[in-house]
Amino acid sequence: MNLTISKPTLLLSNKFKNINRLKMENVFGNKLVSARKMAGMSLQDLEDKLDKVVSRQALHKYEQGKMKPDSQVLIALSNVLECTCRLFYSIPAVQVES
Repeated sequence: MNLTISKPTLLLSNKFKNINRLKMENVFGNKLVSARKMAGMSLQDLEDKLDKVVSRQALHKYEQGKMKPDSQVLIALSNVLECTCRLFYSIPAVQVES
């Protein structure tokens, strides 16, 4: 018995794998957005609280996954957002019960 998979199915499958990989690669950005919103801050508010350590444009690039902060900025972010540095890079474990 031969199994064949059509190319459109493979392409669609690979497309979804790439989308999921991109989402996972931006763990820091996703966590930064969540922490900022939970603190009730806009990007401008966060820039102001950081006392010009980093620009609003740089914060936006962090959230989009286009840049990563250095250690000084990471510590400042965790202080302003009242969380640990570890929060930004932790991936929650998901357990599915049947």
